[in-house]
Amino acid sequence: MVDCQFIRSDPTPEDLRLIGPSLQLNEGPFRDLGWLHDLSDRLVELVVTATVNDSIESINCLSQLRLLRVWTYNITGCLDLERLPHLERLALHGGVKVNWGKGGQQLRELTIESPPQEWAAHIESLPRLESLGLARSKFVPHSFAGAITELDLSMMKWPPGVSAVRGLEDLVTLELTSVRGITDLSPFAETRGLAKVVIEDCPHFTSLKGAKVNPDAQVFLIGRTPARRAR
Repeated sequence: MVDCQFIRSDPTPEDLRLIGPSLQLNEGPFRDLGWLHDLSDRLVELVVTATVNDSIESINCLSQLRLLRVWTYNITGCLDLERLPHLERLALHGGVKVNWGKGGQQLRELTIESPPQEWAAHIESLPRLESLGLARSKFVPHSFAGAITELDLSMMKWPPGVSAVRGLEDLVTLELTSVRGITDLSPFAETRGLAKVVIEDCPHFTSLKGAKVNPDAQVFLIGRTPARRAR
């Protein structure tokens, strides 16, 4: 992130004049976010971890955003990705409502906790996606349109219908944390070579077989992972 400013309550007119291209909202509560309209020509990065008492839809006016993180709960309103055409990095809790439409075409990094099932098809179709993090997800994408290099899955059960993930030729970093039901690297067989593998607290993971792991790769088998004892 560029130099980021932090605010913890509704800004004054003077505060608004001083805000630069990067902003983080902490704590709160914020009465509303309507004042974001005054920043629509300058904000390129926005992080929201604060309590917001009203709709978050004013974020949709920030058409210049490159980075957006909304990690808060009990909020109303819907993010419209078609109105955020330059977005490259996005992090969301799945409780945030999203209108995907034809948006997200520039996304390179995506991190989501508890994503709704209907988001799967949108994620699979993102043409520029390079890095994906999913936590507490009930699905794993069946395929990727983008050249995925990093995949991070955590706190979930591997879906029984996914035996192989397509579109992973460029995958070099794989991290699995507390993923139940996966026994080896077979779902990632398409990779041309993994350079970093982190398997942590995966109770059924017994072997690194099934996908190419580079001879000089960084491999970390941690915690309650049976393959740790087999090495």
